[in-house]
Amino acid sequence: MGQKSEFGDGPIPTKSSKPKSHPKQLKEEVIEKIVKKRLEHNRCAEAVHQELKRMKK
Repeated sequence: MGQKSEFGDGPIPTKSSKPKSHPKQLKEEVIEKIVKKRLEHNRCAEAVHQELKRMKK
């Protein structure tokens, strides 16, 4: 009973399953443009989205 098992007396080493990136993640440059427009014009996300779409063309 006093013997320790080689399994089960310590923490199980695991790596985080959190993804390091996402293939559809917005680029930092796009995020900065969105934030800048929202602060400049105090507009909702939908209005900023439409304005940025028009600028892209």
